[in-house]
Amino acid sequence: MLAADRTTVGYDLWQEGLTRAQAEKTVASYPLGKDLTCWHPPGKPHEAVLSRRLDWNWIFCGFLFVPFTSLCIFMTGFAVYIWPRRRDFHDR
Repeated sequence: MLAADRTTVGYDLWQEGLTRAQAEKTVASYPLGKDLTCWHPPGKPHEAVLSRRLDWNWIFCGFLFVPFTSLCIFMTGFAVYIWPRRRDFHDR
């Protein structure tokens, strides 16, 4: 979604005289959550408005990934460090 927005705006700005690197830098610096407007010269009365909204799919994947990864790290640490010491403590 964001990549498609950047490509479209990069292409439009590049046609207006900016290099592709300058166009991509302009688009990347625009804040998230705002509408990105691509203006055309006075001879072209239309304008292209693109949205740079946050992609909720990444947030959803993060909610699934982070808890399970944290649980796996905790269980590994418990099995490697805490459980062997617990057995040694009872053997004394």
